Amino acid sequence: MVETKSGMALGHVKNIILETEAQNVMQYEVGGLLGKKYLVGREQVISFDEKKMIVEDNVIVLKNGEIMESGKIMIEPGGAMMDEIGN
Repeated sequence: MVETKSGMALGHVKNIILETEAQNVMQYEVGGLLGKKYLVGREQVISFDEKKMIVEDNVIVLKNGEIMESGKIMIEPGGAMMDEIGN
């Protein structure tokens, strides 16, 4: 199970995206509850064990190819982000 720091359930890890040269985990694809999907950057992971992953709360929602946060379009998002990806 993947949850945010504030306790919001996001779903389960469905896939891991690797950076092949250094063989590092770059993002986790989380299959969300109610059909939502998220990409969680490795920088956002606070802790994990065999049952639960805790991640930061910031969420960037992708709608129609535009990146939005709290209703604002972001030109160049910076830092660690959790992206909701299209169905």
